[in-house]
Formats: sequence, structure tokens, C-alpha cells
Amino acid sequence: MENGHGGDIYAYENGECITDFSTNINPFGTPPEVVAAVVSGAQSLARYPDWSCRKLREALAKHIGCLAQDVICGNGAAELIFSTVSAKKPKTALLVAPCFAEYEAALVAAGADIRYHMLLPEQDFLLTSDFEKALTADLDMVFLCVPNNPTGVVLEKERLTAIADICEKNNILCVLDECFNDFLENPKTHSLLDRITGRNHLIILKSFTKMYALAGLRLGYAVSCNHALLEEIYRQRQPWAVSSLAQRAGLAALSQTAFVEQSRAVLLAERVFLEQGLLALGFRVFAGDGNFLLFYGAQGWKERLLERGFLIRDCGNYRGLENGYYRIGVRTHDENVRLLNAMRLILEEGR
Repeated sequence: MENGHGGDIYAYENGECITDFSTNINPFGTPPEVVAAVVSGAQSLARYPDWSCRKLREALAKHIGCLAQDVICGNGAAELIFSTVSAKKPKTALLVAPCFAEYEAALVAAGADIRYHMLLPEQDFLLTSDFEKALTADLDMVFLCVPNNPTGVVLEKERLTAIADICEKNNILCVLDECFNDFLENPKTHSLLDRITGRNHLIILKSFTKMYALAGLRLGYAVSCNHALLEEIYRQRQPWAVSSLAQRAGLAALSQTAFVEQSRAVLLAERVFLEQGLLALGFRVFAGDGNFLLFYGAQGWKERLLERGFLIRDCGNYRGLENGYYRIGVRTHDENVRLLNAMRLILEEGR
């Protein structure tokens, strides 16, 4: 069984010694307060978790500015992707390409007919106005990721609103993945969380995985005012999908405002540093706004860097990309410097 994602350091004997640029996790790690909440929760492991995540949903509703009934929690955003597709049972769906592979995997598992809207490198992978024209009434479902993974391209709120309006008019369920939104300079200008009211064909995915570095606990949530849809998603999930430790971690994470702001500020500056460093080395870099960068170079960079202790994401298996495309997460300044220096040495040795 192959892993199509980044972060698979377990595949290497020296995995604990590898600097992992293949994922987009906050390099500053899990906030200490969140770790402490998880440790204290170990005293209650004999109890079943709250199947409805009541306290967490109430806290999320207050954090977002919506109703607790508008929120559903899951075992990571990936589980909610599959559960949402299972609940909707789409016959026909639209995906942009390249994009996160789990959308396609969930649709294929449900037997949906998938149409692809290709994003082109000569257009810097921007979503052109042709996308809106593709939102025809014979579609049942569409996925959008903002910023898009792996390109990092964002859409402004008004463009997102226009797309949501078309979906509402044509009865297309729009699944908007905002899992990387927290890393943007102005997150609210690229989000529809404040515009879910009255939109029965909009559901927004969020995750604690990236910003709060909780990949190992698995915690995500979705927001929609379509309560009938949320109830059907509940029915598609396994019982007690969210552990008590994950719920405790989520509650603690929501109070970490300073951690989020500081992480965002540092990583925004480091993304610029990484981009300039890659450009100076002669790579083609696709300017994105997420906490990761997509670049193009010769084949074999993953293997060369792995020999020096760095793991990057080979994007050759993304639909719409080819061998030679790579994605790197933005990490701490020291780690970013070491990666660029390793790449520089490899280039010098090849001359």
C-alpha cells in the first residue's frame, strides 16, 4: 500500500533524523498548552468520548460566529471529505487539477463521474473565469481548496461568493476547503465562514492539523447551515469518530491566539525568503500564498535531498502535474537556510 501524501518519514530507517519539508505543518509544533490538555485528558481514557463533541462544537461556534448546530467535528478533515461525499451521493462532480488527492479518492469510492477543470502552468495555475462557466446545473458537487494545494493560489472573498451563488442557483454542493486559510496574511478576505447563512449548498472544511500541529491526533470540522446535510454526514461516520483527547486538544487550541498570530507572521516572512532563495538557484517558483511553495526543477530532487536528510514532496503523482514538480513546506529560518544550502551544494556538484 502506497502513501500518496507527504510526511511519510516512517518509510525511511533514519526517519527521526529527517527534516520534513514534505508536509505543511506548523514547524513551531504543538502549543504547550494543547499538549498539557492532552496529557491531563489521559486520566479519563476509560470513558467513551462525547460522540457529538458538544463542548468543542459550542466553542467553535463562538469562535466562528455561528450556531453550534452548524458545526460537525470529524477525525481530521479527510474523514469529513469522505463522509460528505457519502452523504451527498453525487452522480457528477467537478474538480480542479492539480488539487488535494482525497477529493478525487472520495468521489471515485462513491462511483461519481468526475469532470476536471485543468489549471495550467503557463497561467501560473490561476483559476480563470472559465471555471464559473463549468458550474452547470447537471453537476451535483464541486470541491475548491483555498489556498489550493499544492499551488498555493487563493481566491478573494467576492470571487468565492460569486461561485457559491452559482452553486446555490444550480443546486451544486460546494465543498470549500479552508484548512490552510489560517496561514494567510488576511484569512478573512479568503473565507466564506461569515457567509454560510442561507447557503444550503455550501459546506466549509477546517482542520486543527496544520496551524496547531495536531496531525497525530486527527481533528477537523465542517461548517454549514444545511442541518439536514450535517445529519446525513453524521450517519455516514463511525461512532465516536473524534477521541476525547482530540476534543480536549481542540478546546485548548482555540485559545492560542498569540501562537497563531506569531506563527503566521514568521511563516509569511519565511515563505518570501524561501521563494527568493529558490529563484536565485534557478528554479521556477509558482508564487502562492499558503505555508508551502510549488516549484519546478529537474527530476530526482527528492532523492538527492533525501541523501542529505531532507524530505520534500514529489508532486509527479498529482493530476495535472508531471515529474519535476515539487512542493516544500515553509519551516523555521534555520531549517530553510539549511535546505537552500543543500540544494546549492547539489547544483554545484553537478556542474
